[in-house]
Amino acid sequence: MSETSAGAPPSEPEETTVDRFEHEIEDLEKPLGLGVKQWLIGVIVAVGLIGAFFLGTQLQKKKADEGSLAITTIDIQEPRNTILSDKPRVFRWESISRATGYIVRIQESGQLTDLIVREVPNNWMEITPDEQARLVRGGQYQWSVRARGSDGWPIGEGKASFGL
Repeated sequence: MSETSAGAPPSEPEETTVDRFEHEIEDLEKPLGLGVKQWLIGVIVAVGLIGAFFLGTQLQKKKADEGSLAITTIDIQEPRNTILSDKPRVFRWESISRATGYIVRIQESGQLTDLIVREVPNNWMEITPDEQARLVRGGQYQWSVRARGSDGWPIGEGKASFGL
């Protein structure tokens, strides 16, 4: 005689470990259910994060922190990497925030001797007729500008070349 009470439904067999494992596998194989809307939102968020990263790196390149030892790259405006028909009179470059002055050096390309060295308070320099006479036709020149902070340390630098 059976140990189950009369009228009670027969008990179901217990789920084995193998059965539970198979159910878990079935659950893992089900699609995640991401629709087009969720996928599009994910793509937009990813593009936003990448854009913010690149924007942040560009802003940091232009502005070094007060306590940072990083040197900002100064964009040279004129003359830059060209052959000129006339001797240049004005040299211009990007202004750097926190700069208290700029040191400008002009040299013959490949030489270490400075033809012109001057410190100026703004982001341009007009050379004198005497300085202009040091630049000869057919010559190749390189020039650099270095921004200095209030403590005297360099905070930015830019370089370019030109020929006559």
